[in-house]
This record gives sequence, structure tokens and C-alpha cells, in this order.
Amino acid sequence: MAIIVVRFQKMIFKLFAAFLFLIFFSMVPLGWYSISVQEKLVQSYVQKTNDAFVRFIGFQVFTIIAKTKSVLDIYSRLGEIQDLDEERASKTLIELVENDMLFTGAGIYSARKVLIAHTENFQPPANLEHLFSQTLLHQYGISLFENIEEELQSVSTSHRGAAEFRTLIRNQGQVLGALIVQLNMDYFQRSLDEIKDFFENTNEYASIYILDETQRIIASSKDSTLEAGKVFPPHLLLDHNLYLKDLQDYYRSKDTPPWKVLFLPKGSAYENIKEYKRNFRYFLIFYLVVAAILGWWIAKKITTPLRKLVESSEKISRGNLEMRITPETNDEIGELATKFDVMRVNLRDYQNHLKKKILELQTLYQVGTIVSKELDFRTLLKTILDTVVDVMAADKGSILLHDPKTQTLKIAMAKGLKREVVQKTSLAVGESVAGHVFQTQQPMLVMDTTKSPEFQKIKKEQVSPGTMLSVPLISNERPLGVLNISKSMAYSFNDQDLKLFQAIANLCATAIDNARLYKLAITDELTGLFIRRFFFQHLEQLLQSSNRPFSIIILDIDHFKIFNDTHGHSVGDEVLIHVANLLHQAIRDHDIPCRLGGEEFCIICPNQTATDAEIPANRIRSMIESTPLISLGGKELKITVSLGVSEIGPDRSITKLYENADKALYASKDGGRNRVTLYSDIQSLNQE
Repeated sequence: MAIIVVRFQKMIFKLFAAFLFLIFFSMVPLGWYSISVQEKLVQSYVQKTNDAFVRFIGFQVFTIIAKTKSVLDIYSRLGEIQDLDEERASKTLIELVENDMLFTGAGIYSARKVLIAHTENFQPPANLEHLFSQTLLHQYGISLFENIEEELQSVSTSHRGAAEFRTLIRNQGQVLGALIVQLNMDYFQRSLDEIKDFFENTNEYASIYILDETQRIIASSKDSTLEAGKVFPPHLLLDHNLYLKDLQDYYRSKDTPPWKVLFLPKGSAYENIKEYKRNFRYFLIFYLVVAAILGWWIAKKITTPLRKLVESSEKISRGNLEMRITPETNDEIGELATKFDVMRVNLRDYQNHLKKKILELQTLYQVGTIVSKELDFRTLLKTILDTVVDVMAADKGSILLHDPKTQTLKIAMAKGLKREVVQKTSLAVGESVAGHVFQTQQPMLVMDTTKSPEFQKIKKEQVSPGTMLSVPLISNERPLGVLNISKSMAYSFNDQDLKLFQAIANLCATAIDNARLYKLAITDELTGLFIRRFFFQHLEQLLQSSNRPFSIIILDIDHFKIFNDTHGHSVGDEVLIHVANLLHQAIRDHDIPCRLGGEEFCIICPNQTATDAEIPANRIRSMIESTPLISLGGKELKITVSLGVSEIGPDRSITKLYENADKALYASKDGGRNRVTLYSDIQSLNQE
């Protein structure tokens, strides 16, 4: 049931139902009105015709009855009848029967219900008790085919159903007896032949019957199915097409018998009306079938564009905004489809705009998340450049930072550039593209480097084809440097990319500034190495983050006090800076070089045992020994260092780790300096 309701709610079914409704309720009332008018006309015609027939039949019957009544009245007043003399009355009755062929027999009863006189063929009444009462009740003294079944059980068949006229014999208001004349119904039927012939000639579509007051058939038209003498079936009287009239309705005379004339249609105009109704129903069914087909076609014609529009809207609701909606008609539905397609385009553009915004936010969040996790300055620069090049799908990229001391821009991190280019690049403020962007603090987008006069004017050298983006790195309104990316294909970047790139640069500038401040807080101002506090903090982090082994290398400059005493503290500072620079070159990228104080340095070696750390320790010792310092005075100073190596023990104690490395350092000094000693070797010697 729910499926039927849901389907009926569709527009095509509503239009189809509306079309059928209009057709049905415009045609059916018109058809039924036509039938009703036709039926009324036929009924009016039949009624008028039947009224004429009734008048004619009534006149004929009335004539016969009036003649018979007149004869009986005359005979009932004769002296021989009123005297109730048997002999004389019998002769009079014989004369009466012989003179009129309508009579078959006659009889006279006294007031005491005694048969006084009668003819030869007279049939005594079946019930003498009703003789006078029935005669009085029947105003006209007529009772045809009277038959009371209960009182005739003992009466012979020949005495049943006699048709008779009765009249009372009166003298000065006194009832003397009753005169009974029994009728020859065959003769009466023949007397009606002329009427019957007229019936057949004038109304061939109905059976016509004359009924007495007991609903018995007195006479009938030719070819009628019911015979005279039978009771007319009661169920046929319920036929709404039957026409029944009393003769007394037309003839108000006291001599009119209480008979009825009945017309029962047989075919006639009523059958034609029925046939017409039946044909109308067939035509209505055919008409509705044609209307249904036509209505379905029209509804489908109207709803097909709507259905396609609904299908398109469903696809659009599922996110498919690329499918074009083409109007198929020039009416309001076509206009709706056009407007809907405009809405689709606007939704698509807005969706693309939202996607770009979401992508930008996701990118900014990704970049912000990545750069905010890193505080190591160099690692941060590499992370920033890798992320930006990847997000922007660039081929090359570089970060140039401004050096306030030299007022130049140098490449701090690069990707896709040659090493010699990175090492040699040093731009003054306003020089080349990066210097111009840093000076103006305005971003630059070059769609096509070969067709941009402004870019070529600033570059002042041979230009490679492609697209370039350059934005300043500004934190707290203070310029830090420039971020560049490029691609070898022209028009690879657009204004939207520039906005995103600038937003990324702002995040990166803040991260760089924070990392720089953090670096200043954890690095030694003179050597640029990490300070003592960072050294112990990082050891704690290694201890907590991993169960893997790690080692430390402690080194001390041999006879450093002599440098200060002999050459002065400035030369001593040069020695410290020289050793720090050599440490950066000798260790791995993820090793942590620190200055613990004075001439004492320490290197944290993650994921290395003491034996592993011995290799970089010897490399440091050898590089420092083989690389003399040329002081500012032009003197060549040879420097050596003593080193001690220890590994984190099972007790996972940082204090113990530092003490063991310090013991190994002093063992190197006691052993003649310029050497590397492992704490494990000291333990072996002590055990020996």
C-alpha cells in the first residue's frame, strides 16, 4: 500500500489521474444527461400512447359491461323475476341466455340463499355465504374468476372459477334475491378481438393485459406469454417499466368496473434505451481506454523533462556538479531547466572555491603542524622548504635569510639548486629578485619568466623559462628573508597560489623567528654550539624517548691556557671558534655538538655505542690536529685535543655517563694528550 501511495505522488500519475478525471466527469454527465432526456422522451411518448390505449380499451370494455349491466338491470325489474316464481323465472332466464351469446347460464337465488330458478348450464356458486355480501361489496355486481381456495376444496373442478355477473333483485329498497348470469369468456375474448388487433397493429412492442379486481387476467393481446384466467404474477408487477392503469381513473361512471389495463414492454423503446445504455457503456470504456493512452502520453510528455530534471538534481545532490542540464522544451519547464543549470554552475564554482579554501586551510594546518614541532633551526629550514615544495608542486625552492651584520641575503636552505650556486649566492638588499622582494616587502608572481619585462629588468641576466613565486618572510613586522619557489613550465602558478604561498610564508616566518630565538637561547654566542643546559636536557629526552644506546664524547683543548697567556684572550676566542667549526664538519648531521664551558666541548652521539663513537672521536682529533689556525696576526697555531668516550650504562644514569666520559678524558690527558680514550678501556685496565 505504501508503494502505491508513494508512486501516486509522482507528477506523471497526478497528471494522468487529473486528465482522466476531467475526461470522465466532462463526458459521463453529458452522456447520462443525453440518455436521461431520451428516456424521458420515450417514457412520455409511451405514457401518452398507453393513456390513449387505456381510454380506447376502457371505452370498449365499458361498452360491453354497460350493455350487460343494462340487460341485467332490466331483467332484475321484471315481475316474473321479482315474484321469484320458479316456472316463469325459468322461462325468462332461458330467454335471456338464448338471446345473448355472452351468457352461458343464469340462476336466481332467494334472499334465503335458495336456488329458485336456473338454466341448464348454470353452475351454482361455490360459497353461498358470500353471495349477497360479495354482490353488495362489488358495486358493479361483477366478480370474474373468483376462486377462494379454502372453500373450494370440496367443490368439483367444473364449479371452480366461473366468471359471472351478479345483481340484487330489489323492490322498494327490499332485497328479494340475487340474479346471477355466468359469462362465456370465449365469447367475451372474441368480442375483444377488434381491440386486440388494434393493439398488435399500433403497439407491437408490448404485451397488453386486462385484469379484474383479483389480479386475474380477463383478456390479453396476441402472442402474450400469460393466458386468460391466470393470476398475473406479482413479481412482474414490480417491473419499473410496467405501465398499469385503472379504468376507473379514466371513467368516473358508477358503471365502470374495477378493472386494470396493463402494458408489459417486450423489446419496445425501453429495450432500445437499454441497448443504447449498453452501447454507451462500451463506448465509455473504449473512450476511457483511448483517454488513458492519450493522458499517459501527454503526462509523460510533460513529466519527462521534469523527471530528467529530478534525476539531474539527484546527481547534483550526490555531488556531481559537472553534468550539464540541457533544456528540452521552450516552455516554463525548459526555463526552469536553464535556471537550474545556472544554479548548478554557481554551485560548482562555489564548491570549487570551497574546496580550494579547504585545501588551503588543510595545507596551512599541515605546514603549521609540521613547522611548529621543530625548533632546531637548520632542521626547521629543511622541513619548511621540503613541505612548501611538495605542497606547491614546485621544481625548485630556496630560503634566503638576511644577515644584519653584512646586510646581505644568503641561501640558508635550498632544494633543486646546485651546491656551488648555494655557496656563492650572496645578494645585497635590492639586488636581483630576492633582494627586490626583501626591499619592497611585496610578493612577486611571474607567470612566464620569458615574457615578463619587470622580471627581466630585475634579474639582469639570462632568464630560464618557467614560473616563479617569491614572497618576503616577515615576523612581527620585521623582515627575516625571502622564500622562493619555481617551476620550469610557464603559467604553473596563479593568483590563488600566490595567496596560499604568502599565507604559508607567514607561518614559516613565525616558525623561523621562533626557532632563531630558541637557537639564541640554547646556543653559545661565541661558538654557535649548544650550551650546557641544552646538553643535559637533550640527554634526558634521549633517555625517556628510547631504550636504544647512546654515547657522549668529551674533548678538551690541550694547553688552552697557554694560548690565552701567550697570545691573549682574543686569540683564545679564535681557537674556540676554530675548534667549533671543525666539530661541525667532523660529526654527523644528527650528532649534537655542545660547549660545556671554557675550552671543554661535548658531542652527543644518538644510537651509537662507545665503540661506534670512537670513530668520530678519532676523526675530530685528527681533523683538529691537521688543521692549524691562522690567527689574525698571521701566525699559524697548531691545536690538539684530548677526548674521552663513554656509553650510557644499564643504570641509565646521566650523571654516571658524564662522570665516566670525564674520567676517560683525564685518562687521555694523563696518557700524553692528543688521544681518544674509552671509559670501557679504563675499566679493563683497572680490572687487570
